[in-house]
This record gives sequence, structure tokens and C-alpha cells, in this order.
Amino acid sequence: MRVTTRRLLLRDFDERDLDRAPPTPPRPSSVPVQPFDWRDVAGVKRQVREALSSAREDPRVTWDLAMVVTATDELIGRAGLRRNEREPKEAQVWFASDPAWWNQGFANETLTALLGVCFDQLRLHRITAECSPANAGAVALFEGLGLRREAHFVENVQQGSAWVDTAVFAMLDREWAARPR
Repeated sequence: MRVTTRRLLLRDFDERDLDRAPPTPPRPSSVPVQPFDWRDVAGVKRQVREALSSAREDPRVTWDLAMVVTATDELIGRAGLRRNEREPKEAQVWFASDPAWWNQGFANETLTALLGVCFDQLRLHRITAECSPANAGAVALFEGLGLRREAHFVENVQQGSAWVDTAVFAMLDREWAARPR
């Protein structure tokens, strides 16, 4: 899959991506805002290998895509969608990026493009997205794009030695079609 936005190319990972994600300096934060740490080089390589494997699945249910800045060909994160195997008209979308690229609109651009693929091309009925409820940026992004908060699970995910909460957001195809453009 290849999706282009104003500034990004969302594409399947390839073998060269195994060596393209240098670590960035840690960003001070008392709250884990994304479950995937882009600064963890071993974790990035593991994720790229998993993405390469999932791209070969038939039928394909997961699209784990590289987020690449078109002007510089810089790999800044990953984004994707996974169809629900029990309910194929539903999918979950996600994104995770290098903190050096936060607050520049790339997540909005990425998620808008993914929602377009889900609803306009794949003709899905329902899309979900999750984040830490403490991640004010992601919460604002989801709500700003018209996803509604459907759930708040308390301490349902273990990250290291801590248990963290998850907020679940969703949108239906008719809500996507009715949104202001």
C-alpha cells in the first residue's frame, strides 16, 4: 500500500528500513504517551521485521506502514490499520512517531489519510483508535477528526512495571461521510 499526503508518503516497510531509524534524544515526560518507543533501536528493528512479515500475509489483515517525509525521504514513524478478523468491515488504526517530529501536524495528516483509505477505498464500516488518556495530543487529534470516545479502560495494559489506562475512540462510515471537509 502507498498513500501520499501533502508532506508524507505512507508505504509498506522494506528491508532498507531496518537501518533507517536512528535513535533520538529522550524527550522528558512523566507520562507514557505511546506504547512504542521510537528511540528503542532494537524495538524499531523488531517492528520493521514484523511489518515485513505481515505484508506477506494472504489474505492481508494488517498494513503497518512507514511514515516518510517526502521532501527529505526521512523515516519518522509508523502508522497502519488492522482489519478485525471476526468483523472484516471494522479496523483499528494507529500511528507512532519519533518525538522529534511531534507537534508539526504529521499525525493529523497521517490519520486523515488512513481514515480516507479505510472508509473511501476499503469501504469499511467502523474504525477504532486507542491511546493513553494522558496523551492530550492524541486525544485532541482523535476528537478533532471526529472520532468519539467510546471507552476508558483502567490499568488494562502493562508497560514495564506500571499498569496504564487506555482510551478507545471510534468513527462510523456515515460519520466520516458527514464530516465537514
